[in-house]
This record gives sequence, C-alpha cells and structure tokens, in this order.
Amino acid sequence: MTTTPIGGLPLLPVRPVNPDVIHNQAILLLEVLLRGVLDKDLSAPPAHGDGQAYIVAAGGSGAWTGKDGRIALSYGGAWLFWPDVDGSGTAIVPGAAQEGLRLWVADEDLVYRWNGSAWTARQTLAQGSLAAPSLHLAGDPDTGIDQTSGANTLSLIAGGSEQVVVGAWTLLVQGEANAAFAANRYSNSGAGAFNGRRLRGSLSSPAAVQQNDLVFAHNFSAWGGSLFRVTAQIQATVTETTPSDSAMGGMLTLATTPAGGVSPSERLRIGMDGAVAHRANATTVIDASSHLGLRSYTVGTLPAAGTAARLIYVSDGTGSKRLAVSDGGNWRWPDGVVVS
Repeated sequence: MTTTPIGGLPLLPVRPVNPDVIHNQAILLLEVLLRGVLDKDLSAPPAHGDGQAYIVAAGGSGAWTGKDGRIALSYGGAWLFWPDVDGSGTAIVPGAAQEGLRLWVADEDLVYRWNGSAWTARQTLAQGSLAAPSLHLAGDPDTGIDQTSGANTLSLIAGGSEQVVVGAWTLLVQGEANAAFAANRYSNSGAGAFNGRRLRGSLSSPAAVQQNDLVFAHNFSAWGGSLFRVTAQIQATVTETTPSDSAMGGMLTLATTPAGGVSPSERLRIGMDGAVAHRANATTVIDASSHLGLRSYTVGTLPAAGTAARLIYVSDGTGSKRLAVSDGGNWRWPDGVVVS
C-alpha cells in the first residue's frame, strides 16, 4: 500500500481493493490531528469507543506495545495509529520528520507540540530585540517580553526600552524619565508594603535565621561614570539572641558615604530596645527610657568649640560639673565659666 511519508496515511493506489476502507482510515486519522486527543499519560489501552484517541505514553503495552509517542485512534473495535507504516510496511518511528505537530490534550486543556523527540507543552520563542520583542502586544510591536540582558534573565520592554529586568536573584526597575517602584493598596484600611525577607536553608527546606543575620539592605547608589557607588544605605539586622516565631528582635542602621569616599559608614543605629545610637554605636543619643545622651570627654580631651550651641558631657569637671556648652569659641559650664 502506498502511504504518506511523514504520517503513513494510506493513499489510494491505482485500481484499489476496498478503496472505501483506505479512504476512511485516512480521514479518521486526519480528524484526530485536527481535533486532538483525550489523554497523553496512558501506556495501556483503556476501555474505548469509536473516535476516542490518545497519545501513547512510554512503555506502551497490549495493543499499544511498541507505539510509544504515537497517536492511537479507536475505530471498529481496533486501533489505528499515527504515524503508522511506510509503503513497504515498515513502522514509522516518530522523530524529526513529525516535528511541529500540535495536538490539544483534553484532560489537561493544553496544546502539546511534538519537538522531534517528545510531546511538550513548552513554547520556544526566538530571541527578539528591544524594538521587536519576541512576545509582544498586538498593535504595539515594541512592547512585550524578551531576553535582552543575557542568559537567565527576562526583560519587560515598553516602547522599545527595557523597563524591568528579572534575573536569577535580582529585580531591576529602570527608565529614562521617571523610574519608580510603587505599591498601591486600594482599601479602606491598611497600607501598601514592601517586604524584605530573610530565611536560612533553601527554597525546599527553609530554616530559621540566627542572631546578627542581615535581613535586608537598601542601597541608594549613583553612577560615577563606569560603575554604581553606594551613597547611602539602610540595613535591618536580627539581634534577638535566639530568633523564633515568637521572638524576633531587630536593629535598624543608617549609613552614608563620606566626602571623597566610596563606602558607607554607619551613622545612626536604632536597637531592639528603642535606643538610638550615633557613630557606630559609640554614643547613645536617646536611650530606651527616652533620656537624652551626650558624648563624653575629659577636660584634657575637649574638642574644638568652633560651633556654638553644642552640648557635651565632661566626666572629670571640677566641683562635680559635668554639662558643658559651646559658645563658638570656648566650652563653658552652665554658670558661664570656661571649662579648664
């Protein structure tokens, strides 16, 4: 019997015997290719009726033995297969010749494609460009999704410009005019929130954090001509001795980069008890009881008094004097006498 080269559909020979059978088998298989199948995960023939079709899963058995990956169609109590056999009767093994065939699988409501070796629901797109992303909106060809920032990234493109880049561990929002990240909450209560979360362990097996774990850092960076440099920074750290679901004390620090520098230094720290400290925890300016704190000196280590209206604590002042104020030239006790 003469058959088609790709699917082995029967062709009518010259002066055929039973031409109706040959023709009907071809039409029935063509109908399946147009309509789809019921399931793709069965390896043994189920109870079946005329017109029911399946993709034979790996390990085909019974009437499906040796038919892995083929389409099986029930008709007249028997099974028809696609691809079937060639003109010499040799089985056509599904492969590159059938690549591109698409079938709707009813129980999953998905369209599968034969990729040359297997049925897959994944759709592969050729890489596009900023001007023409591979997946774009109808009528707006320069707005869509593509991969324009290298492997393992996904870019959201609007108006031919890369606006959002998602990487393995990063999310970048950028733009030439008003780049912004916003969270709008439409509700009569609550507020929009941005959560920076920290876990130990892995995605499949998360573990509790430990004391001194950095939870989240927000860097404010500026372009220096060849790279970004941090100008200011906010960090949140776990300070609870034994963190748990019922105890998660923390600390917030603010840092800025000094003039002529490229690395931020801690300026302010808010502890889990509410105390506020300055200069990398060197001076507590407000303690947990809301009492103000002053930087401490001795008479022999007084700083310059060039700026007026500054207060300090002098630990060894005469006559139990401790509080001193600058007048812009000298440090003076509250009674006006110069500290000496």
